[in-house]
Amino acid sequence: MSTQLPKHQLAAASHRPELRSRLHRFFSDHRRPLAVGAVGALILVGLLAGWSVTPGLLAEELEERLEDRFGLDLELNDLEMGRRSVALTDLSLSSPEGDLELQIDRLRVMGDLTDLAQRREGALERIRIDGAQLTFDLDHPAAASRVAAWRDLLSSGPEVESEPEIEQTSGLGSLDRWFRLLQDDAHLEVVQADLRLIENGEIRGILSVDRSGVTRRGAREFELEGQARHDDGRLDWDLRANLGELSAHGTVGWSDLPVAELLRRFPQLPVVEPEEIRSSGRARVRADGSTRRLTAEGLAQVAGLHLDSEVLADQPLRDLSVRGEGAAVVDFSESRFELLGSRWSREGVEAALDVSGSWNEGWRLEASAELPQSDCAELIRAAPAGLLGDFKGMELEGKLAGSLLLELDSRSPKATELDIDVDDRCRFVESGPLPHPDDLRAAFRQTTRGHDGEVVHIFETGPGTEAWTAIEEVSPFFLHAVLASEDAGFFRHSGFATYAVESALERNLGAGRFAFGASTLSMQLSKNLFLTRDKTVARKAQEVLATWWLERHFSKQEILELYVNVVELGPGVFGVRDAATYYFGRHPLDLSPAESVFLASLLPSPVDRSRQLQEGELWSETRQHIAWMLRHMERKQRLDAVARDHGLAQLEAFTFAGSDRTELPADPGDLGEPGELPFPTHYERRPGQEQKLSWWKRRFG
Repeated sequence: MSTQLPKHQLAAASHRPELRSRLHRFFSDHRRPLAVGAVGALILVGLLAGWSVTPGLLAEELEERLEDRFGLDLELNDLEMGRRSVALTDLSLSSPEGDLELQIDRLRVMGDLTDLAQRREGALERIRIDGAQLTFDLDHPAAASRVAAWRDLLSSGPEVESEPEIEQTSGLGSLDRWFRLLQDDAHLEVVQADLRLIENGEIRGILSVDRSGVTRRGAREFELEGQARHDDGRLDWDLRANLGELSAHGTVGWSDLPVAELLRRFPQLPVVEPEEIRSSGRARVRADGSTRRLTAEGLAQVAGLHLDSEVLADQPLRDLSVRGEGAAVVDFSESRFELLGSRWSREGVEAALDVSGSWNEGWRLEASAELPQSDCAELIRAAPAGLLGDFKGMELEGKLAGSLLLELDSRSPKATELDIDVDDRCRFVESGPLPHPDDLRAAFRQTTRGHDGEVVHIFETGPGTEAWTAIEEVSPFFLHAVLASEDAGFFRHSGFATYAVESALERNLGAGRFAFGASTLSMQLSKNLFLTRDKTVARKAQEVLATWWLERHFSKQEILELYVNVVELGPGVFGVRDAATYYFGRHPLDLSPAESVFLASLLPSPVDRSRQLQEGELWSETRQHIAWMLRHMERKQRLDAVARDHGLAQLEAFTFAGSDRTELPADPGDLGEPGELPFPTHYERRPGQEQKLSWWKRRFG
C-alpha cells in the first residue's frame, strides 16, 4: 500500500516537478540495478531493519531473503553479529540480468541493532566497506538499456506539467526512511574500491578509490570526500550535497589524470594516441537540480593531445598542450551556457576569451577574445607542430595585439556581426619556405599543385617572359571585373577583409552549410603561388602567413599584377595573356568589357566553366551573370554607361576564338571608359591603332 507525501512536503517540492518526477520514476523502475551500485550497503541495512534480528540468523537465510525480496543473485561466505554491529564477509551481489556485479570483502554495519529492527530514528551510526569491486559489463545485452535509462534521468527535457503522486514504498519516498535511520554525523566509509568495465571482451580498471567517506550533516545534507586514482593520475573531491534540494557544491581536483577512458565514449573525435593525454586542474563546482544549473570555476590543463583529421591537416597535429582558467555556467532550464573571464595560455602566449550562447529552437553564440601585446616570434613557436608545416621556420620580430567580437544567430543570419582589430608591429626576419621578394620581381618558374600536392602545371613567368603581361598592358576592364568579382575592397584592406568574413558567415548561416568563402585577392594569390589546394585548417593558417608576408613585401599594384599573371583561367591556361589568346585570340589589352567579365566569371571553377568554349556558346546562367555584372560595375563606377551598353550588346552575339569573333568598334569612343584605378594604365581601342592613355594619364599625365 502506498501513500502520498504530506502536504507540506509536496509544497516544498512543487517548484521542481519535472526533475523530481523523473527521479521518482527512475528509482522505482530501476530499484534492482541501483541496489547493486552505490546504495548496495544501505539496502542491506534496510533489510536488517525490516526483519526480526536474531542471533541465529544464518548467511544462507540472508541470501534467500535478499533473492526473494529483490530478485538479486547473492553469495555470502560469513555473517557475524554482535550487540552493536553486523559484519558480512565475502559478499557478492549481481543484477538478475548479469551485467552488474558488486563484490565486497567485508561490510560492517554499526549501530543499535534493536533500534534498527524497530526502524527507530538515529539507529545507524556507521557503515564501513573494505575491498569493494563494482564491474559493469558493457558487452551484455542489458547494458544498453541500463545506460539509456541513466541518460534519460540526466536529460533536460521536461516531461510532465503537474506534480506527480509520490509513493512512500519506492523512489525518493523510500529514501526518507533511510534518512530517519541515520544518526547525526553518521558515516559511510569505503576503503579500497575498484570500478571496472568489460567492453569488447576486455576488462579495464576505470577508477580505484583509496578512501571515500560520506557523512550526514543535516536532515538531508551530506559531506562527501575522498581520493581515487587511475593509472598514475590522482583524483580528489570535497563536496556537500543536499538531497532535499537536489544540490551539491564543493571542490574537485585532479592531477596527471588520463582521459583515454572518457574519449572512448566519443569515437568520432580525431584523437590519436589517447593514452598519452593527461589532464590536471582544480575547480569549485555547484550543481542545483531544482534549477538545473551547473557552475564551475577554476583552472585546468591538458598535455599530450594529438589530433589527426583530414579537415585539420594532412599530418597529425601533435602536442596541443593548453592551460585555461575561468568560470563556466550551464543552465539546462534556459538552454544557455557561459564561459566568463577565461584566460588561455600555450608556450608563453596568453589570450582572454568570453563566450555565451543558447540552443533553444536554434542557437545563438556571442564571443569576445583579446590577445594582449605578444611577441611575434612566440606566436609562431606556440603554433602546434603540423599546423604551419614549413612555415614554422619563419622568424619574426616585434609585437602583435588584437581583439575580436562575434555574434551569430542561426535564426537570424542577417544579425551576424564581426569586428576584428589588430595592432600589427611584426617584422619578418626569415621568410621560411617563401622566396626572396626580388625573386618574384624577375623571371621565375611557377609550379601549380593539386589537392594532394601533385604537380598540375609548371610554366615560366615573370617580367621579361612570354607569359608575362605588365599591368599597364592589361585591359582595365578586366582588372575591374576581377576586383568586382573577387575582392571589391582590395585597395582598402591589408590582406584580410573583416567585412568579407562577416558576409560569408551570414550567407553560410542562411544556406545552412559552408558554401561561401571569404578569401581576398591577396589570399588567393598566396595560395596560387605557394600552397596546395587542400581545404584544411592547416593550409588556411599557412595561407594567412603567406598573405601577411605578401602584403608586407609588395605594393597593391604588384600583388594585382602577380595575380592576373598566375591565376588559372582554364585547363592548362594560366595568366591573362594565355587566357585572352585561348578564348578570344586577343592581346590582354584588347579585351572588351563583356569579354573581361566572362574571364572573371570563370573563377573559381575555370576548368569546368571553360567548356563553354568547346560548346561554342555561353551558358544561360553565365549570360545572365555577365549582364548583371556589367550593370553592377556601372553602378560602382568601374566602367561608364557606354561600356555597359557595349557589353550588353556584345552578349547578343557573343563569340569565342575560332569563330566569327566580335571586332572592336571602329570608333574608340564606342567602347566606353573604364573606372578609376590608383595607378596609370593604357589600352588600345583596336589592333593597329595607336595606344590611348587611360583617363588617369589623360587627366594627370
